[in-house]
Amino acid sequence: ADQWMGGQVEFRTDMTMLDDILAELINTAVSTRKEATVEELELRDNEDDPSLLRFLVDMRGEDLSSMVLRDDLMTMLIAGHETTAAMLTWTLYELSKGDPELFAEVQSEVRTVLGTKDRPDHDDLVAMKKL
Repeated sequence: ADQWMGGQVEFRTDMTMLDDILAELINTAVSTRKEATVEELELRDNEDDPSLLRFLVDMRGEDLSSMVLRDDLMTMLIAGHETTAAMLTWTLYELSKGDPELFAEVQSEVRTVLGTKDRPDHDDLVAMKKL
């Protein structure tokens, strides 16, 4: 049946890869857990690991379950992806319908900052003040 359902096979392969990555991240976070209250976590300097996973693992205490953490991370990953895509789509739509001069300035800024790059990095995004 897999030969007729190629998309399903690819989806299962991709989900297995994502699950493996999340399991490794969760296991590492759990093994280095430093349990704390929410108030303590808010005051903690998290320069070594400022991730949301670190916060969730340290906050959970006895309620810690790899499956719950995996589900939380998957939800945030998917929700974050959809939210970002919607925001970018709306921003570009509004730019295209608004002031043509501003749109041209943003296009010029993106071309200038990126040069020959295919995609921006963090420093590029910081440098794009108009965008």
